Amino acid sequence: MSSQEEIRNLNLEKWKKWDWEKQDIALAREHGLSRERIRQIRKIVGAPQSPTFHQWTDPLHKRIAEKVSNYDWMTKNNIEIIKKYNLDCSSGYLSSLRKQFGKPRSVRKFYFERQLPKWENVDWCQSVDRIAQALKVSKIAVLKKRQKLLTTYFKQKDLRSLDETSKLELFQQLNEKVHK
Repeated sequence: MSSQEEIRNLNLEKWKKWDWEKQDIALAREHGLSRERIRQIRKIVGAPQSPTFHQWTDPLHKRIAEKVSNYDWMTKNNIEIIKKYNLDCSSGYLSSLRKQFGKPRSVRKFYFERQLPKWENVDWCQSVDRIAQALKVSKIAVLKKRQKLLTTYFKQKDLRSLDETSKLELFQQLNEKVHK
């Protein structure tokens, strides 16, 4: 028998004597090991899983679990809950708690509350910068919308071939078509 096998057998005998009814964290503190190493030793020895296997035992989780019935899970998103209850956790952590407690996913208010641009009121003769500033959208969004409208109404694919007066006439015609 090699020296490694002898050491392993000695460790196995020592490990089998441990109180496997304790939690992994308690055994880890008692023997100066990590919880992961305790979990591995449990598997090697054939001991049962930790009594609190897959349960959250940290103080933050306990505090949140006590307050969980008070949360307005349906209308509040994670950030609002964290601020309202002064929790010291991340939005991701709260999302995992939602899932664990069988609560609905976080409400993403910015989807519902954002103001969509009012393209129907745009004067397409103005510069892209002015339109973007007025609607509070990017210049790229204005260019894409303008191109889409031109393609829809006039089958115009490319504005680069047109001179400035032709472009202005085209945009005036676009205004007339869009604002009918």
